[in-house]
Amino acid sequence: MSLSTERAGNSSRWDRVRRDIGRHMALSLFEQISRQPLMRPNKRSIPWTPSLLAAWLLAMTVHLSALGFAALCLVLLVQPWSNLLLPLGAVMAGLMCVLARPRRNEGPDYPLSPSDYPALHDLAQRIAAAMQAPAPDALAVSAEFNANYRSAGWRQTRHLELGAPLMAVLSGEERVALMAHEIAHGANGDPMRGQVLHGAINSLHAWASGLRPLSLGEAGAGTGSGPFGSLLALPLELMMLACSECILALARALWMLTLRASQSAEYLADRLGAQIAGVAAMRSMLERLYLQDELEFAVQAHALNPSRSGGAELGAALRAAVHALPAEKLQAYREESRATLWQSDTSHPPTELRIEMLNAQPPIGPPLVQLSEQEASAIEAEVQRLLAHREREMVNLKLATIHG
Repeated sequence: MSLSTERAGNSSRWDRVRRDIGRHMALSLFEQISRQPLMRPNKRSIPWTPSLLAAWLLAMTVHLSALGFAALCLVLLVQPWSNLLLPLGAVMAGLMCVLARPRRNEGPDYPLSPSDYPALHDLAQRIAAAMQAPAPDALAVSAEFNANYRSAGWRQTRHLELGAPLMAVLSGEERVALMAHEIAHGANGDPMRGQVLHGAINSLHAWASGLRPLSLGEAGAGTGSGPFGSLLALPLELMMLACSECILALARALWMLTLRASQSAEYLADRLGAQIAGVAAMRSMLERLYLQDELEFAVQAHALNPSRSGGAELGAALRAAVHALPAEKLQAYREESRATLWQSDTSHPPTELRIEMLNAQPPIGPPLVQLSEQEASAIEAEVQRLLAHREREMVNLKLATIHG
């Protein structure tokens, strides 16, 4: 999300509620966490709170309910079917169990081989060792102005996915800061990156979607029963809709219960990443997030250029857009972010608060990971190849947006 996207006001009512709740939560967390000294992460840096405990209890209730549906399905199947309700109940219970089945998180689409990108893989290993965090099992690239750290597959393989356009406009120190922030999520114990809470929310959404009727008052359309059949089916449809809304409300409640822990994880990842890359590098990296609109214009100009030559030209255009940005405009972005408490995502604290959190920290010494000139050059060369890797996708997405 960019600043202009948030100003547009095209989000749903629930999105706006989420954003408002997230901002309120971030402000209270800022006051609490900014007073805490920097320290090495332990196995669980996110403390247990009443809201997090309630979230786990609700999530376990959801998972136990799924098992209960499975047991109910089996019981109804083995019972003598004295009436039609028994097999119908077995089918419904079976469907609810299937909808809540464990799902394998998909890994990134474009993994990076260590042999092809040794400098980036070595840097990820150095950062993880410096912060005593689990090292990523694999690196990947995307066409997004973003980065993420996630576990995927049944074996929960750790992936660090780097957005090519974002990496292209960062300096060497800022690239260290970005990777350190993402890898820190593996050390801070962010509960939403595990299967229990995230899986429970997915199950609730699946149940709500499965119960929601496709339409109201149209069940008899195209059948012999006609309007009479639609009228008879309407009470059942309204009951299913009510159940769907109640389950969706539970999913939203579970999300709100985990919000404090998720935002704490973001603050702590920034603080830990600042130890690795330095406060100045982390701060300037976060400020690059303000510039998504500027970079979107650069990508658009590149996509519409019939004589474009590839990733190297796109990389030069992106860097030129950043370097040509007047200081007054960057300051305007800062002031707008501060005034609106702009967030890159509703689960993240406002970016300006994240920067102020870094400014509030006492000096913490030199960065734990510093790049030599040779290492910085090797990483720069690999970043240019990342951009060439995803240049075609970026162009196609932009042309699809322009032409519909």
